[in-house]
Amino acid sequence: MRRDARAALVGALAVVASCHKTPPPAPAEPAPPPGPMVATTTAAGTYHLRATLQRRSATAHGAPAETPLTLSHTPSAAPAQGAPGTSYNATISLPGYTHPPPGRTTQAASWWPIAGDSVVVQFTYQHSDLVQLRGHLAGRALHGEVWFYGGEAGTSYQLGTFTAQKTTTTR
Repeated sequence: MRRDARAALVGALAVVASCHKTPPPAPAEPAPPPGPMVATTTAAGTYHLRATLQRRSATAHGAPAETPLTLSHTPSAAPAQGAPGTSYNATISLPGYTHPPPGRTTQAASWWPIAGDSVVVQFTYQHSDLVQLRGHLAGRALHGEVWFYGGEAGTSYQLGTFTAQKTTTTR
């Protein structure tokens, strides 16, 4: 092929390419609707909580002890920090982390349902630090992860895991 023919062919391809418009990008998919939420009356009740924690646990050696966890269907008087909507009253005992008032064995906490048959139980550890149990409810069992959130430091990390078995239902 001669140079003039080659230049003409390249020029013609450039003209054709410039006339061809690229299609606009596809619209973004809408966010999926949130999954089903746990009914507060379904989750409410008293549980035997068993947590396996990485540190500060009074049960670091041997099997973790069962401690009480109660989820109420009564809304909290004050909204819980970070709760996306209504939070509900709860009490919890987590050795090495909860600080119950004198004469009590449990500390006040809050809980709320989240999408996918899951719940969050949250309590204050010290000052602005929070501990959350984030778990999935299946029948009478609740299981998931325990997380630490350092309020002023802005740190977060997983402390361990937990399981809880419902022993009574609160009405």
